[in-house]
Amino acid sequence: MRKVSFASGAVVLACWNGMFIGDEGSFARRHHRNVWDDIHAAVDSQVEQMADNFTQLMDFKRQSENQILTPKNVASLAGRMYFNDLLSPRMLGDLKKELYESEHWAFNQTDDGRILSDSMWKFYNNCTQALKRSPAHEYVESTSKLTSYLADAAGFSLN
Repeated sequence: MRKVSFASGAVVLACWNGMFIGDEGSFARRHHRNVWDDIHAAVDSQVEQMADNFTQLMDFKRQSENQILTPKNVASLAGRMYFNDLLSPRMLGDLKKELYESEHWAFNQTDDGRILSDSMWKFYNNCTQALKRSPAHEYVESTSKLTSYLADAAGFSLN
């Protein structure tokens, strides 16, 4: 018996960071003569769910581009994600580095190096970069949790 997992997501082309939302579908059955019927039904179901997930990801992107975070909001979200085990200490360090130095997603800074208010979309991409430290088998789930966490924190309505 082998487990098959399905995940739907998107890739941010500027930095190749992953973007996932929702539960990953999985399928496991003992081999028997009707297994292919079960596999086809599971694939059909997951493909339908992928369309909904993709719509939610696009809604999240659109809303997060318009949501402005102050430096205080950034610090609060980062701290809460750390204490809720979404980010490890090393990921938190990576997030800080990305906020200041990311090629595509760095926040604007004052002359003395303090970050200025910027979009949640930039913050999200800095977080997904930090999540690349996740073990490979946890990456999709970690990124999905991040997306849901930030959407909830901002009060986004994802259809």
